[in-house]
Amino acid sequence: QGIVIWAPTRANNLILGNQIGMNLPSNPSPNYSFGIELVGGTRSVVGGTTTAERNILLADQTFTMVVSSDHNIILGNDFGLKPDGTAAQRQSNTHIWVRGYRPIIQGNRMAYAVERAVMSNEGMDAILRRNVVYSNGVAGYASDGLSTRD
Repeated sequence: QGIVIWAPTRANNLILGNQIGMNLPSNPSPNYSFGIELVGGTRSVVGGTTTAERNILLADQTFTMVVSSDHNIILGNDFGLKPDGTAAQRQSNTHIWVRGYRPIIQGNRMAYAVERAVMSNEGMDAILRRNVVYSNGVAGYASDGLSTRD
């Protein structure tokens, strides 16, 4: 497990500048569970607009990130890539699983997932903007509840 925010009353968290699923010096050693799991943590921000704020996330499980709480922002992160931008050897099936309402997923690089970059449950109304999505096994986005605005 990487980072888990479980308490439903915890809001407005910042998760910035982490290398999750990496060992030093920047070699892939993916978590055998989720990289980040937001079960609580409504209105959390994961990543940011600068290189120092981005998170580098690798996981060797079904999902790299699970977003089960509402109104979160996933911004400027690298999924499935080492810090130098090359592919990691072991990957999750899906980088982001959206289970919470109305997340904004913007400006991320999502590559080399076994199946897809983002998956969403019906009615979650996720907003996807300006992501770079490539070299995923099956699809970039798969859902009944995504509002893709790339």
